[in-house]
Amino acid sequence: MKEGKLVPMEVIIGLLRAAMVRSGASDFLIDGFPRALDQAEMFERMVKPAELVLAFDCPEEVMEERLLKRGKTSGRSDDNAATIRKRFETFAGQSLPVITHYEQLGKCHRISAVPAPEEVFEAVQAAMERSKAEAKLLEAAKVVFVLGGPGSGKGTQCERVVAKYGHTHLSAGDLLRDEVKSGSELGRQCEAIMKEGKLVPMEVSGDHRAVRAAMVRSGASDFLIDGFPRALDQAEMFERMVKPAELVLAFDCPKEVMEERLLKRGKTSGRSDDNAATIRKRFETFVSQSVPVITHYEQLGKCHRISAIPAPEEVFEAVQAVIEGKAVATIAPPPNEDVQMVVPLAPGELHPDASIVFVLGGPGSGKGTQCERIVAKYGHTHLSAGDLLRDEVKSGSQVGRQCEAIMKEGKLVPMEVTIALIRNAMVRSGASDFLIDGFPRAMDQALAFEQMIKPCSQSLPVISHYEQLGKCHRISAVPPPDEVFSMVCQALEPTARASLSVTPASQQPQKAAGSESGAGGADVEPALAFA
Repeated sequence: MKEGKLVPMEVIIGLLRAAMVRSGASDFLIDGFPRALDQAEMFERMVKPAELVLAFDCPEEVMEERLLKRGKTSGRSDDNAATIRKRFETFAGQSLPVITHYEQLGKCHRISAVPAPEEVFEAVQAAMERSKAEAKLLEAAKVVFVLGGPGSGKGTQCERVVAKYGHTHLSAGDLLRDEVKSGSELGRQCEAIMKEGKLVPMEVSGDHRAVRAAMVRSGASDFLIDGFPRALDQAEMFERMVKPAELVLAFDCPKEVMEERLLKRGKTSGRSDDNAATIRKRFETFVSQSVPVITHYEQLGKCHRISAIPAPEEVFEAVQAVIEGKAVATIAPPPNEDVQMVVPLAPGELHPDASIVFVLGGPGSGKGTQCERIVAKYGHTHLSAGDLLRDEVKSGSQVGRQCEAIMKEGKLVPMEVTIALIRNAMVRSGASDFLIDGFPRAMDQALAFEQMIKPCSQSLPVISHYEQLGKCHRISAVPPPDEVFSMVCQALEPTARASLSVTPASQQPQKAAGSESGAGGADVEPALAFA
């Protein structure tokens, strides 16, 4: 600061995070931060996303009058007319985009700061109480995405699910059509795009906000969300800003069958997009944008493909099996794999309070020794990816035989298979505290693991990644095991502070394309990583 340079943003956020940890509190007001979008992004990556944003609106002339009055007694050098105007320019250029960003996420409440403080505070209380009520409702909600090509029968099956199980049915398409019927400017934009058989861009439609608002209005707890998400960015945004889906129903149907159904429906539906030319464009859009969503959820072990060709009654039998937990999801093969490896997911869910510790370090660094001691002292369940793979091979299962064949050729077992085996072991154990030893070994494994358990936000080298998140404790493995274990115990104590890697932004690795993902499973993330 004496040199007139900016303190690295990572340091500022590290200090904020440390203050939060030291306080021992659970509810925080962070005032005057973030002041720019890059600060918002880094805070949410290194600490956690904000639940609510309060933005106080006030005309510049009112703010200037207040600041000049304050300047008479504050002694602050920046409370003068010239500096105040520069501060207004900075706020408009850097901080207003932050407010707009959180408005787009449905998290920002604008409050007029012109009235008396008591009146302003009434609006603040209303915003905070509304936010808490919404958060409580969404936390308890269970979401089922219903996907399939146009004319695959999604709506018919949703009606049956609602009748039998009482779910609340929300259709992203209906919400868009309602907007079109309203005659609003947004509705006219959407109508023009839909007539061309294209998807309405998320930044135009705000699909996740509309669906979230409908969920909140309904007050329900079980939702069928039909025809959404239609693209991967919608899936990521919904799961980040609302919540992860519990499962996904994907209805398979040949194009010719869907086209025949849609043309028949078009005779009575009155929908402008139920015509042959638009239908074909919608098929193309579905294949290019929505099929990758289905594949994505298959990779997460959440997707159930159901043939939509049989009679509706027969299709519904398959749907019931999924909803009642009698059907097993499968994991899609990685691209360009010749052999599909299907890992049946163990029934049940991870412990809701599960805590995961990754134990990383080079060969011979003593990871195994320290894991044994942690298990003995703290009772963690110790899992080794290598041991799980070897056990699967020994079991003689189909997956085991496939893994053995791949390993004999010197190839890597698909990481989705490894992660599914880890997940199954965690579920079967019934435990809540886990040590995962020697995994992840590469950033793609870390990303895939956190996608299948909880979304990961950025692609960085593994140890550096967890340092950036303030979760990594570097421990020297040179001393005797007893001394090393003493340091491990200190790190495992709840009050321990993780080391913070401070790297200038210009030297940070660039984010990998497509590395942000909104998909996730149970609300579990690696609580700690040792290196």
